[in-house]
Amino acid sequence: MIPLLAVIAVLLAYNWMFPIVKAYLYGETIPSRVRNNSDRPGWFIIHVFTGTTALLVGTLQMYKKLRSSYRGLHRWLGRLYVALVFASTGTSLALDPRLSIYGTDILRPLAAALWFGCTVLGVIAIRKRDVDGHRRWMTRSYILAYMGITFLILSGFCKVVGMPIEIRYPLVIWGSLLINVTIAELVVRRSNNQLRNAISAVGA
Repeated sequence: MIPLLAVIAVLLAYNWMFPIVKAYLYGETIPSRVRNNSDRPGWFIIHVFTGTTALLVGTLQMYKKLRSSYRGLHRWLGRLYVALVFASTGTSLALDPRLSIYGTDILRPLAAALWFGCTVLGVIAIRKRDVDGHRRWMTRSYILAYMGITFLILSGFCKVVGMPIEIRYPLVIWGSLLINVTIAELVVRRSNNQLRNAISAVGA
């Protein structure tokens, strides 16, 4: 179910992004959804496209059967995922926050640094043949890749309830980071507990 839900989320993200890409390529008016990034639509499109594609590639990487049966493909998809993360985090630094309030001006570089950092640590771990460490760091990286999806969900909910922008924006943008970081740590901790239980069972 998790890969299926991930694919659905990715397809919805591509659907959200398509009108922006179309408007940019054909010289049409950029949709209002990009607002503060309307003066840098090229950077925004690269940021969103590479981040969304990283979600799709990451979904394949987290699929256990593919990892075990097609290790060569897993390695090449891993390299593609890392390149996409680097591109998405790098271009995000060229974009300005919609509002500079309650620390929102530092949120984008902070989120980029966390996503970038977890990905790099995952690469370092596998180069040291630390498979468990690689799995933990890449799990964190993959879940952090969903910050954009979390942002859209929270933003849509806050708009429905009529929350003013000066409250909605910092709440949504900080909530997106904190929710995904929390989920990542819970998933990693649960996975660690399962591994320890399996080792204990073998030892018994």
